[in-house]
Amino acid sequence: MTPDELKARTKAFALRTIKLVDAMPRGRASQVIARQLLRSATSVGANYRTACRAQSKADFTAKVSIVLEEAEESLYWLELIVESGLMKAARLRGLMQEASEIVAILSASRKTAGGQGKETPVPSLSCCAVFQSSISNRRSSILHREVGVVRRSKTYEGCWQKRICRGCGAGLAPPECSVVDLRG
Repeated sequence: MTPDELKARTKAFALRTIKLVDAMPRGRASQVIARQLLRSATSVGANYRTACRAQSKADFTAKVSIVLEEAEESLYWLELIVESGLMKAARLRGLMQEASEIVAILSASRKTAGGQGKETPVPSLSCCAVFQSSISNRRSSILHREVGVVRRSKTYEGCWQKRICRGCGAGLAPPECSVVDLRG
């Protein structure tokens, strides 16, 4: 299936969902579920278009993962509509089948792109990694590293009380780290 064909298919899925939501009963529960379904189903097509404009394979994999989550969420809401008795299964069978097929296509697409559905482990860097940027204000400084983040909390007495590297989780003492004092 080409990207243009999948764009058309996800758009058709959203349009069918809009018609379904308009036909749902007017109770409080059905309106809440309808709103959630409408958001997730229309998000599938919109986010897939965004994924098609990804700038790298990793970016594409991440964006397709979002589309996959939205498609699975749509399927969940459709199942909930049937199981709660708001609408009959026969009426939703085609839409549920389409959602299942979109989930299968997106799962295969993500695997083909190299995502395999697994989180990429964060490599451990030394606590003295090079800083990329820094943000500071009167009470605290946040220093962004290549992987980790060092947060320094200042007490009212003026001494630095807590230094933790979020990249490796190590407690940092002043001689062990190249943390720069950003107080100005």
